[in-house]
Amino acid sequence: MPSTIDAVRTVLIDTLELAQSPDDLTSDTALFGSLPELDSFGVVALVGALEDRFDITIDDDEFGAELFETVGTLVEFVDSKFVAEPEGSSRLVVLGVSPSGRGFMPRRPRVGLSDGRGLGARCA
Repeated sequence: MPSTIDAVRTVLIDTLELAQSPDDLTSDTALFGSLPELDSFGVVALVGALEDRFDITIDDDEFGAELFETVGTLVEFVDSKFVAEPEGSSRLVVLGVSPSGRGFMPRRPRVGLSDGRGLGARCA
C-alpha cells in the first residue's frame, strides 16, 4: 500500500496535470501561490480528487491557503482525517457501492457491518 505522501503526490500530479515527477514533490514543495495550476478551479478539483481517493470529506471550513501551503501540510491534513477504529468495533457499510459512491451498484444492495456480520436488511 502506498504511503500517504506517495498517494497525495499522485493525486496532485493527476488532478492538476503537473509536469513534475512524484520525486520532484517533497514535503517542502510549495503549492498554493507557487503552482499556476493550483488556482481556484484547481483547488476545487483537488479537493474532490482527495475526497474520492482517500474516502474522506473535506468541509468548507477545513480548507484555506494554509492547507495547500506545501505538499507536507496537505499530507498532514489527509493523515489527520484517518481515525483508527477501536478493535472490535464495526461500522455500517453498503456492500457493492464504491467508497466514493460511484461505480457498481447492485439492484438490491446488502447492508452489513464492516466485520462481516450482516444485518439482514435489503434495499428495494
